[in-house]
Amino acid sequence: KPSWLVIAAPVASDTAVEKLQVLADELCILMVPEVFFGVGAFYEDFTQVSDEEVLDYLKRLKSARTEAATDKI
Repeated sequence: KPSWLVIAAPVASDTAVEKLQVLADELCILMVPEVFFGVGAFYEDFTQVSDEEVLDYLKRLKSARTEAATDKI
């Protein structure tokens, strides 16, 4: 139960925006094209990432945040 929910995405369809607006307190979509066939059409490289890659990125983010918090002390 978050106190405030923000949904952000670089691109979405009109339909997705309509459905998400009722769920979020704030919606930040950079591009809502008139013709939308799929998210992959808006990227030069839309290859899938593995679970291991996602976990690695999350681990890096956590480490960077910890370092940033330590630097402030």
